[in-house]
Amino acid sequence: MHLYVFWHTHPHNRLLMFEVSTKWGLSLSRQMPSCALSLITTMRWLADAVVAMSQSDSSWQLVEETIWSQQTEWPRETKADVRILALTPQAALSDQCLAAVEQSKRSLPTLALMTHHDELWMKRVLRDHAVGYLTLEQSQDEFRQAVTHLRAGDSYVPQRYIKALMGESPAVAQRLSEREKAIAKLLVSGASHREIAKQLHISDKTVSTHKNNILERLELKHLPDLVRFHDKHPFAFKT
Repeated sequence: MHLYVFWHTHPHNRLLMFEVSTKWGLSLSRQMPSCALSLITTMRWLADAVVAMSQSDSSWQLVEETIWSQQTEWPRETKADVRILALTPQAALSDQCLAAVEQSKRSLPTLALMTHHDELWMKRVLRDHAVGYLTLEQSQDEFRQAVTHLRAGDSYVPQRYIKALMGESPAVAQRLSEREKAIAKLLVSGASHREIAKQLHISDKTVSTHKNNILERLELKHLPDLVRFHDKHPFAFKT
C-alpha cells in the first residue's frame, strides 16, 4: 500500500494537530504495514512531525516530503494507490491546492481530510475532487475504514454527515442536460462566455442561449442567483 498524504493546515492548536497526526499514523501503521507516505504540506512543523513519526515506526516509510505552495511542482504519484487531501475549509491556499489537483495528470481515489467540518466544502470536494470525506474530529479507526473503502474502490462519508447529502438536488435541477450542467459549473467558476465557448468548442451565442435556459429551468433571474443556487445545491450540477 502506498499512501500519499496532502496536508494543508494552519497554526491552530499545533500540539493537538501533532498528537492527532502521530496517533493516527501509529494506529494505521499497525493495520497497514509497509505503508509508504508522501507528505505535502504548507507547514514545516507538520512535515517534521511526520518525519519523526516515520523514524519511530518501521511500518511507515516516508517516500516523499514536500512543503506545498503555488510554486511547488506537483508530485507524479506514480506509486500511489490513494490520495489524501488534508485541507482547511475556506482557506485561500486550500483553494489553490484544489486547483492544482484539477491540473494533476493522474486521477486517484481521493479522501478529503478537513481540519474542521464545513458543509459547503464537504459538498464541493465530494462533487469535484474526492470520493471520501473526514475531519480531524473522527477517530483513527474511522480514518482506517475510509482508507480501506477507497482502496476497495468504494466511497466513504461518516454517518453523521450523510443526511446533509441526501435530497441534495432539487427536482428542477434534474432537468438540466449534461451540457447545461457543464456550462453552469463554468459560469459559477467565473469563466466568461468567450472562455466557455473556446473550451467547449461552441459559439459565444450558444453559451448565452444555454445560460438563459439554465436560469429559466432553475427559476432564477441572474448569474449571482445561479452562484448562490450552486453553493446550496452543488450536486445538482454533478455530471
